[in-house]
Amino acid sequence: ARPTPPQPLSLAALRKQRAKQQAAGQPTRMVLLCTAAGTLIAGLSLMLMYFSRARSEVRPEEHAHYREALRVLGNDGLQPTDDNVRFALGLIDAATKPYNNHDFQTIDPFSWSPE
Repeated sequence: ARPTPPQPLSLAALRKQRAKQQAAGQPTRMVLLCTAAGTLIAGLSLMLMYFSRARSEVRPEEHAHYREALRVLGNDGLQPTDDNVRFALGLIDAATKPYNNHDFQTIDPFSWSPE
């Protein structure tokens, strides 16, 4: 007795088999694509932050209040390191910023009710 040769699968069975194989590889592909997209977005945002900061940062020596910052540091007995000078310049900028009435809100204390 001869064994009967296996019958070819029907077209519907072949489609089901192929769909199962594709579905098994689909999550892995999606995870890889999402990871690649996230890495690309993070890299681009870091580059943009770096270049915007490098462009906006002025050398301390070019700042309008540089000599004043050196004098403040000297009066406080601090060394004029780059970080100290930048910190002093930031304080001077904050203190000499023009008054803006829109930043503050006037509150009448008598309108408050005790709780």
